[in-house]
Amino acid sequence: MRASPNKSLCNSAAAGINYYLYKHPDTVRRLLQHYEPWFFLIPGTDNPAGHGITAAEVRSYNNTLLPRKPGEGADTGTEERENGSNTMAIAPSKSASGHSMLLINPHVNFFGNGQRYECHLVSEQGLNVSGFAIFGNFYIWSGFNAYSGWAHTNSGVDFTDVYLEMFDKPGDSAFYRYGSGYRTATTWYDTVYYKTATGMQSKIVRLRKTHHGPIVAKRDSFLVSIKNVTAAQSSYIEQCWQMCRSTNLQQFTTAMNRRALGYPNTMYADNKGNTAYWHGNAVPKRNNRFDWRYPVDGSNPATEWQGLHGLKEIAQVINPSSGWIQNCNSTPYMAAGTSSPRQADYPAYMAYDKHIFRAVEAVRLLSAPGKISFPGFEKLVVSNHLPMMASWLPQILHAYDSMAATTTALKVKLGVVADTLRRWNYRYALNSQATSLAVLWYMQYDAWNRNQPRQSAADDNATDLMGNQLPMSGAVAVDLLSKAAETLTTRFGTPSLTGARLTGCSGWKDRLKGLTTTNPAGP
Repeated sequence: MRASPNKSLCNSAAAGINYYLYKHPDTVRRLLQHYEPWFFLIPGTDNPAGHGITAAEVRSYNNTLLPRKPGEGADTGTEERENGSNTMAIAPSKSASGHSMLLINPHVNFFGNGQRYECHLVSEQGLNVSGFAIFGNFYIWSGFNAYSGWAHTNSGVDFTDVYLEMFDKPGDSAFYRYGSGYRTATTWYDTVYYKTATGMQSKIVRLRKTHHGPIVAKRDSFLVSIKNVTAAQSSYIEQCWQMCRSTNLQQFTTAMNRRALGYPNTMYADNKGNTAYWHGNAVPKRNNRFDWRYPVDGSNPATEWQGLHGLKEIAQVINPSSGWIQNCNSTPYMAAGTSSPRQADYPAYMAYDKHIFRAVEAVRLLSAPGKISFPGFEKLVVSNHLPMMASWLPQILHAYDSMAATTTALKVKLGVVADTLRRWNYRYALNSQATSLAVLWYMQYDAWNRNQPRQSAADDNATDLMGNQLPMSGAVAVDLLSKAAETLTTRFGTPSLTGARLTGCSGWKDRLKGLTTTNPAGP
């Protein structure tokens, strides 16, 4: 009997890895000595934090399963703060060459923490595709073949939900409330091995799952389960592989219609001039009277999913009359200017994304009249204009002017700083004193913002980088500006900022090389 395509792919990929290990015996094996085909089918893990469950609640539950002693299992990872993805598609009507163009900008590192690698896949069966893949996978995640290209960004599409389950039946902890009665949780035991200062230890833990999904955390008297719409890993692989092999929009749409990917947004362009965008892929149908950003009552049957939305029901743009599409981890309702989908046509859970400043800048540039050449596209996507500063700095300076009119000490401290920022054109550059001040103000804002109370754990910091209105009082913004000026002096040995002009900026330039360019930028 002929093996299924997915089985053949997994067998071949595992054989390739094992052949490499055979030919390179000096390669360090950190854990595995031999790669099995089924390894590719192991699903990823889900994190409920985006639905209001805190890390402390997850740790609290995990600690009941496997109690830690001080220092054991400590999280030594580092947070990658400079992240985010951008993608744009230019139609022939907007392109100087008359051909479509596609930007693939995942904003992740290759190798290391980025977990990506660049590759070119060629097969005797006709596959010829380039792009980047994710460690542990054998298909191109974002890339192009001779006919089409595609790219992904992360989205706010709600494809995972969190349920609060009440295990309160007297005398039996396997039962949880549902409707007017109880259901029985699936219970099993497993042995967990963990490393300690005295060597490897093991503990038998009791694991449970409801019909919604596995128990992952504890909140007050509730246990928390998580439900994920993403299909089996085999379907995921088959859809990605089909996307790699697509030669036109119809074939690519057929691949997308498998709806196995879950959250990623997908941008598309091909050599026939088609451009397209889908906001998410697999989106469950839900009751609109619940706010799905938060945990819902697992005992209420009304919170059950009602199947999947069809591909045509999710927010999307196909060959827009605007001639362009963009997404920067942002709302689909500004994806193509006047050709964007209407927010009123979709349920709220279809797109919780905001119109963040990266998208603001993309829309500003793409909406400009005229056609875009390839060199112009390259220049456009590295714009040094800062829309956040263009929106917020005038408000900060207005607050400063009001306060300085009655506070002489503030005017003495920040007068020159304010004058420098007032002359700025909101473009960053190595030779821009205002850039240094703006970057340090943002760093102060970022620290301040992370300490503000959240309405929901879903309120990610990235969603605060949006909106024309300054997200704080003027007094707070001016105080952060004062701290930014002090930080420059303390960290970089800059002379006093209260003199007739800002001087001694050479030390700042060296520190800002990773953030700025040499484009003209005013003060």
